[in-house]
Parts: sequence; C-alpha cells; structure tokens
Amino acid sequence: MNYLNEHLYRKESSVVIGKSSLNKGMIVSFRYKNLTRMGVILNRNYQGKMHCLSLNHIPVSDFNKFALNAGVVLIPKFNKRGIAIPKVEMSESSKRFYSTFLKGDFQKFYRTFFLNNINGLLLVDYKFNDEVEKLFG
Repeated sequence: MNYLNEHLYRKESSVVIGKSSLNKGMIVSFRYKNLTRMGVILNRNYQGKMHCLSLNHIPVSDFNKFALNAGVVLIPKFNKRGIAIPKVEMSESSKRFYSTFLKGDFQKFYRTFFLNNINGLLLVDYKFNDEVEKLFG
C-alpha cells in the first residue's frame, strides 16, 4: 500500500532546497523518474546517491513510532523538524550499514536514489502525532 498521500497531508509547510543543502534527518518530498516520493535523508550523497528511508510505504503510525524512538530535531537553518540520525562514516556496504541502524520492518524501506534524477526537492516540516509533538515539539 502507498501511504504517500497520508504523509503529504501531515506537511505543515515546505521550502524548496537544493541538493547541496540536504542533511541527514531531513524529511523531504521530491520527484524521481516522474513519481512523487517522500523520505528521511540518511546520507545526502554517498557514491552519487541519496540514501533515505522511504515514507511511501510506511504507515503514519509506524513513522511516528520511529520518530519517538529516534528523536526529533529542529533544523535551524530552515526552522523545520527532522529525525535525529546519528553521524556515521560509511566505509562498508551502505545496505549492510543501514540494516544495523534500521531495525525490524524499517530495513524494507531503505532506498537509494541517483542524485541526478531527483527534481522538485522540498524540505518538509512534518506534523507528528501528539505524543511525539509533546516530547520534541
């Protein structure tokens, strides 16, 4: 099932950003090969690809649980919320690395996107559920 519309509905605001402004933890929407995607940036550019957790197939309730466990941070330059993603050096296979970081079903939602095929990049200020908002809002 595709949950993209449910996640887009949770968008409080958004701002156009360039690929060079991407940072880990940002929640973004973008066009990739003529399809709208939404995801959390895990690594903005590793081997010419943007690595992210795709929100298109994650129910909103599960994403809120993920945010509750990982933490929510404010991205000061843009005044938008994102997910607290730890800083790491990827010297091994990216898939192997993220399989240890992303627990359980979230491993299925790890995706890479060639940067040169990404268009219409928007940084999203995501409206989490009340439990997450109270802790991190």
